[in-house]
Parts: sequence; structure tokens; C-alpha cells
Amino acid sequence: MPKVFLSPSNQYDNRYAYGDTTEGVQCGRIAEACKAALERSGVTVKLMHDESMQEKCAASNDFGADLHVPIHTNAFNGQVRGTRMFCFSSNGEGMKACQAIFNRLAPITPGTSENIRVDASLYEVRVPSAATAYIECEFHDSVESAEWIINHTGYIGETIARGICDYFGVAFQEKEQAAPAKSVDEVAREVIRGEWGNGSDRRQRLEAAGYDYDTVQNHVNAILTGDAPEQPTPAEPVEPSPEPEQPATDKLYRVQVGAFAVRENAERMLQRLRDAGFDGYIREV
Repeated sequence: MPKVFLSPSNQYDNRYAYGDTTEGVQCGRIAEACKAALERSGVTVKLMHDESMQEKCAASNDFGADLHVPIHTNAFNGQVRGTRMFCFSSNGEGMKACQAIFNRLAPITPGTSENIRVDASLYEVRVPSAATAYIECEFHDSVESAEWIINHTGYIGETIARGICDYFGVAFQEKEQAAPAKSVDEVAREVIRGEWGNGSDRRQRLEAAGYDYDTVQNHVNAILTGDAPEQPTPAEPVEPSPEPEQPATDKLYRVQVGAFAVRENAERMLQRLRDAGFDGYIREV
């Protein structure tokens, strides 16, 4: 199986225009999701995050990577939006890999200023022995794009993995979703109580648990605005009364409670039986 080296950005000083986060943090999340999807599909993956470009390229070569994939998010003037990719030459394997990934990634990103460029001046394009597909996924200095990246890191990583599988001709294995254990209403009320976190953390936790984020959030909004239907309180189960046994024969069986020499004592016992819900009578013998 092919070997892929993932090199997410370690630029923790590059602040996002939204969400109090950085390029290094979000690209790390994208790369982890990509790695999981590739390994699920049978691809051998090595991921290095915080090391320098020099260390990453040396490790990629030692690993014997077939494809080197730096993962970054871009910045310019806060207005440009879209995905850009870079490779070493216009007719090499890097261009083919870029095209396969771009065909998957560009349609899902919200920006439209998108292209693949040849740029051999980039260190991680020029130095690795393997073909390189250098990704700049959207522009994080745009508020809208930054928010989209934060809320879709898992989706972006999976999409990049799909493109890599396309390039190698490997069948992409879908992620198995566990069946949600609770109803949307139950989870929405847990969200309101703060049990699922906030923002992108909430989305990632809900989706990891198998819930559709938008469905849950819409129900949360409906509850908070009073538009959600009241949920009935389940009634306590009632045990059915046992059917009286039918006599198997014509015989009858008499139950005697006691025998008394003084009638008043017998009457007191009869009253106790009636108070307990049993009928009876006194017979003089």
C-alpha cells in the first residue's frame, strides 16, 4: 500500500479571524482526521506536527513516502476566500496528486478564488523526495472562512483523504457511525445544560457520537424559543391484575380462619377480615 507523509502547519502564531484559535491548532485537527481516514482505507501514514520543515522533510524521506502532504490554511487581506494548492512542476506526480485532492476539496470550501499553482520556491515542495501536494485550505483571515474551517475540520480531513485515495486508486472506506443512543430531544436538552461544550467543540463531539449537528442545534433553538413540542412524561407501568383461576372441577374448598368459644371474638375476627377486603360469615357448629 502507498505511504503518505502528513505535515500540518505548526504556525501557532497565525491567529484566526474567528474563534480564538490558530492555524497550527486547526491544521493539526484536519491532519488527524485525514490520517484516520487514510489508515481506515489501508494507506500507511506518518504524521509530524510540531517539528520544523527541515525535520519533517528528512523524516518524510526516511519514511519512504510516496506522497508528501503539507496542510495549511491561508491568509491575505481578509477578503479573498478559496482553496489553493502548490506542486513542483506542471507535468509531474505532484500536479496529478494536487488535481485529485483539489477535485474533492475545492467544491466543499466556501470560497471561489481557487487554483493549483507551480511553486518550487516552497521548501516543502522543493525538498522532499516524494511528490508533494501542498494544501492551503481556505483563508483564515476571513471571518466566514475561519468559522467554516473550525466547524468542519473532520470533514476537511476526510475530504483530503478521499482525494489522496483517488490519486493512488485506493478504495476509500467510509467511517462507521455508531447508532445514537439517545433521542434528539434528550441530547438537545443536554446541550442546553452545557454537557456537550460550545462552538466547534460541541459540533465535533456530537458528530463523533453519531448525531447530526444541525438537527440537534435546530432542536435546541426550538426549545429555547418555546417552539418545541412538550415531551410527555412516560407513565409508570401498571401491572395487569391476575385473572382469577377457574375451578378445574365442581369441587369447592373452604378456608376456615378460626374457631371461637365466645361469639364476640368470632365477630371481631369477621370484622378484621372484612376490613382487609375479605368477605366471610359465622357458622355455629
